[in-house]
Amino acid sequence: MKMNLTLVTVIALLFFAGCSKSGPSNPITPTPVVIVPVVSGTTAVSVVTGTTAVSGGNITADGGAAITARGVCWNTTTNPTVANFKTVDGSGIGSFTSNITGLSAGTVYYLRSYATNSAGTAYGSEVSFTTTATPVPNITTAIVTGISDTGAISGGNITSDGGAIITSSGVCWSTSSMPTIADSKTTENAVFGLYPSYIRGLTPNTVYYLRAYATNSNGTAYGSQVSFTSFQAIGSDFQGGKLAYILSQLDAGYNPSTTHGLIAAPADINTSMWSENGYITTGATGLTVGTGNANTNQIVLVYGATGNYTAKRCYDLVFNGYNDWYLPGRDEMNKLYLNKTIIGGFSSMMYWTSSEFDNQNVWVQMFNDGSQFPFSKANGAQSRPVRSF
Repeated sequence: MKMNLTLVTVIALLFFAGCSKSGPSNPITPTPVVIVPVVSGTTAVSVVTGTTAVSGGNITADGGAAITARGVCWNTTTNPTVANFKTVDGSGIGSFTSNITGLSAGTVYYLRSYATNSAGTAYGSEVSFTTTATPVPNITTAIVTGISDTGAISGGNITSDGGAIITSSGVCWSTSSMPTIADSKTTENAVFGLYPSYIRGLTPNTVYYLRAYATNSNGTAYGSQVSFTSFQAIGSDFQGGKLAYILSQLDAGYNPSTTHGLIAAPADINTSMWSENGYITTGATGLTVGTGNANTNQIVLVYGATGNYTAKRCYDLVFNGYNDWYLPGRDEMNKLYLNKTIIGGFSSMMYWTSSEFDNQNVWVQMFNDGSQFPFSKANGAQSRPVRSF
């Protein structure tokens, strides 16, 4: 029995040995190696303008993987990459053309073609080119005049349009040096020659920088920078009183090269009569801004150097070191009314002016509603002295 088992074992071993196959195992396929594409060169730049150009390249091999992007890249420094400015001009191998936009006039650029696959980005040779210098207008800045607390006057002089139609002009200003049209600005229709520009919305007592500008299709040109300081605010302390009014172009005595106006005394003169001498014509008939001082002098000349009448009380006032106070004319008193809240200290009562209506009546100003009308000289009313600067 034992012998039979041994024989069976031997037969089984011989059987399995005969079933084994000789020869090599299954072969392993090698993974292809992918490299970056081959960019044979960068096309010379052509058709250069102030803002555009044309270039391109030629991709001769994809490096074993699909090309997903190709084009040109550029910068103002050497060795530009796709992290700088670039075009994207399709995919695959072969030559291509790139249209470059968004350039700045008169600028040197460096450019390379590129191609990208899964292994990375390859670049062609570098070329350089300079965009054409497109002319912008020629312009100068006018001096700043007519300075008030919130406004001023300037302008410019356009001597050349740069060969293209001027689409916008004016002045720009800021509290920082070298303002541009991104700051505050005026917009005028001037295309050549001198033009004025009226500045509004300034902050009182502030230093500003200003330049004239003109824009054509090639860009914006600026004149030289000027600086100025806006005037003090209405109602601020100034030369013995409160700044009450700043002369404008519509006022007699306006001078754009300097600033003039009215200063109000900080308090009223109590009720007094306009005349203590009956109905005598004085000839003090000035109505407009700038006539009150002459009116006051004329009243005092006629009524005399004695008495306690209103014009004399203003004429004699010495306050904060100033002795040139006077009774405001009709329009001057109205300026005080318009700024009464800022100046302060006014009542809602009637105020005398120095403007005579006739031998019996004088113009008065109501400070409750702003009305003006003739009123008898023999009555009493309040007054507020002013002085000019």
